Amino acid sequence: MSVKKPNLYEDMEQVEDFSAVLANAREYEIDIKNCEITGVVSSGVDFSNIGFAGVVFRDCKFMGCDFSKASFVDDAFSGCDLSNSVFEEAYFNRCEFTNCKGAGASFNSTVIRDVSWTNCNFRYSIFNKAQFNNISIVYSDFCDAAFTESALGGFSAENAYFLGTNFFRSPLKGVDFTKCEIEGIVLSDSNYELRGAVVTSLQAVSLSKFLGIVIKDEQ
Repeated sequence: MSVKKPNLYEDMEQVEDFSAVLANAREYEIDIKNCEITGVVSSGVDFSNIGFAGVVFRDCKFMGCDFSKASFVDDAFSGCDLSNSVFEEAYFNRCEFTNCKGAGASFNSTVIRDVSWTNCNFRYSIFNKAQFNNISIVYSDFCDAAFTESALGGFSAENAYFLGTNFFRSPLKGVDFTKCEIEGIVLSDSNYELRGAVVTSLQAVSLSKFLGIVIKDEQ
């Protein structure tokens, strides 16, 4: 199943004063819609409970900002830095991240549907208890990230890195890792998360340690 792309207007309004737009959305409890936001630099700003619909974020920096319970529908992030920002209990539907950075960003208890990451660096990002449905990760780095107790429905990854990534209590059944790097992943003691995961023969050798198997070449 292919990931649905954002539905975006061809001719979008360029936001000149993002602070004013944000204040207006807060005051009247309305979504920020159908516009392009370029080059905004924010640190520690509160964006919680704000709705973004049909928005293109281009070359923006949201460092350590709070997007808790915000909603993102039909949005595109291009060349943005979201490092250490908080998206807990947020909602993403038909969104895409391209050439973005999200090191240490937190997406705990977030609903993520039809979302793609391409050429992104999300090392150390946190997706605990998140609900994924039909997502794509391509040419992206999720090393040392955490996907604990998450539902990974329709989780597609290609040329992605999950070195040291934590999948504790997140079933990987049906997830195809054959074109990814997955060494040093973290699992529960029973390793049940691996049941039904699709891996190469070389990856299986690396993962055999979780099953207590000792592989010895034939003499």
